[in-house]
Amino acid sequence: MAQGKKHEPRPEDRELVLLLAAGGITHDFIAACVKCSEPTLYKAYKRELTTGQRQVTAQAISTLVKAMKGGGRGAVAAACFWLKTREHWRETQVLEHEGQIGLAGPLKVIVEYEGK
Repeated sequence: MAQGKKHEPRPEDRELVLLLAAGGITHDFIAACVKCSEPTLYKAYKRELTTGQRQVTAQAISTLVKAMKGGGRGAVAAACFWLKTREHWRETQVLEHEGQIGLAGPLKVIVEYEGK
């Protein structure tokens, strides 16, 4: 950037900084994208750098909840995602085995497919 020329953020620059910051992109990379120094980035885009992830996360949650409530094709997938990430549901199968008292060593499990 030329000496003495002040960086003036444009709306499209603000949007780009917000999205890149939300995506976890490094500040030096973001500064290069909007053609300014890192100190200028921090000064000119403080709000975008600090709120980008929160804004995008809020949009993602809004989209997810609308999909669940809409009952359309994505409702089940959205509900499953919500339950797994927010309510700690898991898709697991638990095999419990109680052996003889004093039985030592690992349990060997053999799974065979009996298809046609």
